[in-house]
Amino acid sequence: DADADADADADADDAHTDTIPKTTPVSIQPTSPSIQSQNQQLKPPQQNDLSAWEFGPDDKVVQVIQTRFMQSQPKLVHLGLARLQIFQSFCLPTMIAQSSKKFLWIIRTDPDLHPNIRHKLLTLVESHPNFLIVPSNLNPEGFRQQAQQDAIDLWSGSMELYHRFADAAQTRIVLESRLDADDGLHINFAEFMQHDVLGFIAKPDDWMVYCAFSHLEWHHSSPFKTKAPPSPLGYLVGLRHKDCVTPGLTMVYGVDVQREDLPKGTHQKLHSSLPACKHQTKCLRRFEKLVPGAIRARTPTSAGMSSVIIGKWGKKSFYKRAQSQWEMQNQMWKGVSNVFQLDKPSIESLKQFLWDDIWQIAAENLRGQCTKGHSCKQETKNMLKDLMKGS
Repeated sequence: DADADADADADADDAHTDTIPKTTPVSIQPTSPSIQSQNQQLKPPQQNDLSAWEFGPDDKVVQVIQTRFMQSQPKLVHLGLARLQIFQSFCLPTMIAQSSKKFLWIIRTDPDLHPNIRHKLLTLVESHPNFLIVPSNLNPEGFRQQAQQDAIDLWSGSMELYHRFADAAQTRIVLESRLDADDGLHINFAEFMQHDVLGFIAKPDDWMVYCAFSHLEWHHSSPFKTKAPPSPLGYLVGLRHKDCVTPGLTMVYGVDVQREDLPKGTHQKLHSSLPACKHQTKCLRRFEKLVPGAIRARTPTSAGMSSVIIGKWGKKSFYKRAQSQWEMQNQMWKGVSNVFQLDKPSIESLKQFLWDDIWQIAAENLRGQCTKGHSCKQETKNMLKDLMKGS
């Protein structure tokens, strides 16, 4: 459910984007499990067992991951069901598979979300007490401050855990990460972040920003000019942006830092407005040890339609430079299975679902344009209209 800001990053000038060198996608590997952090790998918890989320004196970090789903678009059922299937295929598996479970995932959705979509969403997350479904169209930033000020309602997840994280955030380093509902994160993301930040944040007024070094895109339609055989799994493209993409974008707060103390502005400009972290703070750090750091589904469900292929192949220059990657799809899919723990049959079903319902999805995405918090670009509307004509 990418909003206007989330989609804008892929609209950046082609000069800001490079295809990953040919050998990189082939050698995709999860971060070594030998990472030594205060959060050792945890077994999947029992539904009512909250012992995995205790905060003791040695726990110095609190991590919260924020996601939006169908906000201000509650009755667009075809669009919502398609987005839910993308969430189930790409976003949710990467969160379930995180090597450290010690994080709080807050998913905000419209309070009037269609009952069918709501039921399916709750069923997907109900066994995970640290996955919270919050019925709200608000998107507050600054968890430490907001958790003190605002009461929340929950459709799913543990209210006790919410308060436990809120209390712990008052005296610890806070990591506030972003994840759109059509994106996924490297399965070592939480563990790496919680360990890495301890090497930088030492003073109460320290802060940092993290973002991905490289990522993959998944397309249901081929971005390759070469007449490659049709793929039931869709197509992968490896990219490296100079600016920051949204999945995994993380604000790090020292104990005395509030949201207003961190830089303002769009994520696309962070790389040019902040120095690269070396041994200092108040800087931008890429998680280069996680390659690729994220995967993004680029489909006609996207609010801004950036990087969505609706023609025969991707005509942007970075897709032209990626043409050799069509020969590497089998190797890339093997790597993706390891790094993101994605289920291939689920992705095959998703690809077929998108093609079967493409007209309704495009029509409802068009209806949803310019609703609060979503894209409102004429280019996007034209793309959706073209897609409807061709379907």
